[in-house]
Amino acid sequence: MHERLYYMATKTLQGAFIFFLLFISCSYQTVEPKLPPIPTAPAKPAEEVIAVNHFTTCNLGIGQEREFIIAPGIPENKNIEYSWITDGGQILNHNQSSITFKAPDLTGKITISCQVKEKETLLSIHTFLVTVYKQVVVLKADDLVYVSGTIFPSNWNKYFELIDSMGISGTAGIIGNSLENAPVAYYDKIKHYHNKGTVEFWNHGYTHELGGRNAAGEVYHEFFNRDLAAQEKSLIRTQNLGRQKLGITFRAFGAPGNGIDATTTELIDASADIRIWFFGDNKSSKNILKRTPGCEIEYPVHRPSYTKFMENYKSDIPYLTLQFHPSSWNQKEFNDFRKILFHLQSNHVAFMKPTEFAETFFPELVNDLLEKGSTL
Repeated sequence: MHERLYYMATKTLQGAFIFFLLFISCSYQTVEPKLPPIPTAPAKPAEEVIAVNHFTTCNLGIGQEREFIIAPGIPENKNIEYSWITDGGQILNHNQSSITFKAPDLTGKITISCQVKEKETLLSIHTFLVTVYKQVVVLKADDLVYVSGTIFPSNWNKYFELIDSMGISGTAGIIGNSLENAPVAYYDKIKHYHNKGTVEFWNHGYTHELGGRNAAGEVYHEFFNRDLAAQEKSLIRTQNLGRQKLGITFRAFGAPGNGIDATTTELIDASADIRIWFFGDNKSSKNILKRTPGCEIEYPVHRPSYTKFMENYKSDIPYLTLQFHPSSWNQKEFNDFRKILFHLQSNHVAFMKPTEFAETFFPELVNDLLEKGSTL
């Protein structure tokens, strides 16, 4: 009995000792330490970050050549490398920070890109998003005024929203007297689109008077069959209101009803402000945006028709100036207008504002403007 008790006690002590050793072993086992993260250079403050993406949009006619130059600001350094690539057209000459590029013979969207590196450090990326066009379209939207409640007439709001969503340029001819005593919201909304760069606002007369009768019973319009002083007063009042209320100098002009005479030509030619004239006198020294007979948006005036537009659309002429009057349309007519714009966009036309058109084709008429490069 004693032997059995001694045996059990011995085994118990052995087990306890083994348990103790296991406990000590587990308590002091080697644990792999957590290594500190690999050191990295401290992040530079935002203002010190060098690599920048620059995006520029432009238009080129099919087969047209143009020089592309990296914007100034990159330091002069022999270690700087310029890597140019394009997904269309040809790079004809390469001179480090500039190239001569030739557009392809097909319309569409292409990208030209240049990476600027100093040794292995990427300094900047310059991307030129190019629309290659066969035709330019200038949209001539007439008769913008203030309306209580909606600020712009409802169809004008839809027109601005439409071209904005499509990423195309448009215009708006302002009737000057609407700027006289309108609320600030009207001015602010015009300035919003002007500053955004999607719309060029232009002088569409002061009163938009049409079909008046003078003392001799003769028909006159605001810029037709009126003396120079009267026409000048209308033009200058709207120009002054543009500057005073909007901070904008209107560079384009279009007469109400396109009613003009030789006196109008004298007036516009003498104007230092006006450089582009919608449907003006071909004898004028200014850039005339001509009307293409038979090719219209509205058939008749004030009534857009997609069907008639398609029947008369001329895709083989260099540019079109298309006139329309958003305030007059019903919903179907606005939908027809939308379809016309989408058709033109699918044909890769270049939508230009009047001053953009002049800068592209008649730079001598606008290259002295202080505001060149901004939306005019």
